[in-house]
Amino acid sequence: MNFNIGPANDRVKAQWRVVIQFARRYLGTNVFDELKMHILKSAMLYFALVFGAGFVLGTIRVLLVVPRIGTRTAELIETPVMIVVSFFAARWVVRRLAIRTTAGERIAMGLVALGLLLSAEFALVLWLRGMTITEYLAGRDPVSGTAYLIALGMFAIMPIFVARR
Repeated sequence: MNFNIGPANDRVKAQWRVVIQFARRYLGTNVFDELKMHILKSAMLYFALVFGAGFVLGTIRVLLVVPRIGTRTAELIETPVMIVVSFFAARWVVRRLAIRTTAGERIAMGLVALGLLLSAEFALVLWLRGMTITEYLAGRDPVSGTAYLIALGMFAIMPIFVARR
């Protein structure tokens, strides 16, 4: 598969190079690299906590709950639980790693964690279920799928809404 989207992709890469050069010139290389590592560490921890909880809850949902009440209802029950898990995980990571109160750093943490979460989920779908991403998305229930997309959006922005002590 070729994911290159042509000249538009080249323009985006060039724009990011300019932004990075500007930031390095005025912030210094060490400050910029430390900020990137801080965001990456916090995003990885946030992702790991929520993904781990989701993996455990998903296993329980599939093996115990779905046979009794059906897929849609089981997913709709699990969604608010995962939103609460996201809240507590984001709050713990923000407090534990002393994430600044700036919206930029926190949204970066959430978006990087979202990218990790989607990558892991699609990798597991491809590997465990033997499905393509298109088959996976087409097979989602419209109601619980919508709730899932809302939960993903909340997962990405949750670090903004948690308070640091």
